Formats: sequence, structure tokens, C-alpha cells
Amino acid sequence: MNIDGLSRVMEEVASLAWAEDWDNCGVLLRSRSGNVDHIAVALDPTAEIVRSASSAGCDCLVTHHPLIFSPLRRLDPSIPSNAAVFELIERDMSILCCHTSWDNSPVGTNVSLANSIGLGSVEPMLFENRGWGIGAVGNLESRSFRTLALSAKDRWRLSFARLHGDPDRTVSKVALCGGSGGSLWRDALAAGAEVYITADVKYHDVQDAVASGLSVLEVDHGEMEWASMGDLAAHVGRLSGLDTLLLERPSCSGELV
Repeated sequence: MNIDGLSRVMEEVASLAWAEDWDNCGVLLRSRSGNVDHIAVALDPTAEIVRSASSAGCDCLVTHHPLIFSPLRRLDPSIPSNAAVFELIERDMSILCCHTSWDNSPVGTNVSLANSIGLGSVEPMLFENRGWGIGAVGNLESRSFRTLALSAKDRWRLSFARLHGDPDRTVSKVALCGGSGGSLWRDALAAGAEVYITADVKYHDVQDAVASGLSVLEVDHGEMEWASMGDLAAHVGRLSGLDTLLLERPSCSGELV
């Protein structure tokens, strides 16, 4: 298979038509031959990840976050955001990025996360005119907010889970949005959720959400999204028919003291 063929088969689960207009998804760097025999899947396209994939014998990297997001004004290997580009070129590897194309997928980030914590009757938190929609909302057997938080922390392998609102509150309808979803708390409330799980939440948004009756479970951005990478890797392997390796996410959340 070549990188264009991989991009085509991935349309089934991470179509470029589902990506947000501001995003940068798809094949962002092509090897000289374009051939793909062994694939590594990771959350972030860092220089360290590229080296790990290459050491494992992979000639293609599929990541969630884009290799190039902001425009590159110059290429300098000493710039951290440029380093992975140089590593990929040096190792003659291709990279395919599935960011919001995976977030907005009917089997993507948010559906994967919802399923993993046992939500039922899962629907988009916010419907829009591309893909499945944004976020997810679903039901689960009644339990305390604290019990839900501990379950999510365990299943997603989180380093922390910060509860905003009464931890003993009984909840049964949960909304979530992988990554930076703090600004969407009103959509979670409008969807009937009692709890909203997301990352990168602003102080005043939390205050307003809790005052409006919505409990908020704040988690780490990367850790939350990484919990869906196993499903992404499974789809990559199934659709490509190639050996596919899921690379562990290096810890970059800092040490909690």
C-alpha cells in the first residue's frame, strides 16, 4: 500500500470532509516512495515519537494532532515544532494526521470515550453539518459524580480528575468533549447533561457552568484524547491490512505535587 491508498481507506472512519475548516488533516508529509508497509499510531507527532516509530520498523505515522498546524515561516531543526518534520524526512517516513476528522467521526474520539465509560444511547452533544457532530452525550446507571469521576480516571488512565460541583450529586446523563471543550459547556447543558467531562476549562466558564446546574469534570487534554487512540489504531490496522503499532504517549502533563 502507498500513503494515498491509506488516506483513501481512512475516509471510512476519519473523512477529510468531517474536518473543521481551521484544521489541517490528511497526508502532511510524504516519503520519497510513498510506500507504506508498517504503521505506527500516536497522539502527537513529536520528534521522540518519530524516532520511536522508526526504531520499531515503521515507515508511516498516523497521529491525532497535526504535524503542521500554524503556518511554517521557516524550517529550523532547533525549533521544537519543526524537529519532527526533520526527523520524518531524515527517516524517509510519511505521516497522516486525523485530528477533527477523527473527533467528528461516528466512531471517533468522543464516541470511543463515551463507550469506554459505559454511556448508552450515545448521540452528538452538538449537531453540525459535517460528520457525526461535536462531543457526545449519553446515559448511564445512576451513580454519584465522584464515582463517575473515579471510573473515568481509571478507564482513561488519567493522572487527575478535578470535580467542579457537588461530588455526591447523583447523575445519570453525561456529556463529554475530548480536548479543549470548555467553551461548549452551554451545549452540554442544553443537551440535558448533568455532568460535562472535558479539558482546558477556563475559570469563569466553570463558575458559570456550576451555577447553572452543570457539574464539570476537568481532565488533562492529551490524556483524555489518548484514551481513544486504541480504537484509532484498530481501525488503521483493519482498513489497511498492515501491521499497526500503537505508541504509548510520553507523559507531558507535569508532575502533580
